[in-house]
Amino acid sequence: MSSTHETTESVSCCASETTEGSAVSHCPMAAKFDKTFGSAKLKLSLCLIGAALLILGVVIILEPQIIAWLMASVSILMGMALLMLAYYINRMKSSPHEQNGA
Repeated sequence: MSSTHETTESVSCCASETTEGSAVSHCPMAAKFDKTFGSAKLKLSLCLIGAALLILGVVIILEPQIIAWLMASVSILMGMALLMLAYYINRMKSSPHEQNGA
């Protein structure tokens, strides 16, 4: 807003009237959305992840012991990640003289 509190004619970002006939050519948000979510790679990735989760669910129903293995592997991976994070945070907090052994 300006210091004189002037109002300007408001134009919505995704106005239905466009110069080239498409909202994507007029609206920067629509163009960003189309660029992000319009790719074939994202659609394929989501389909593969969905299929993998469905298969995992069926396998868990058939063999419930898999849940224990999954929980154990998640716990181990998260523990390793937290130890690595603590190591890097400790390294970043130390002074440059301590890192060089001086």
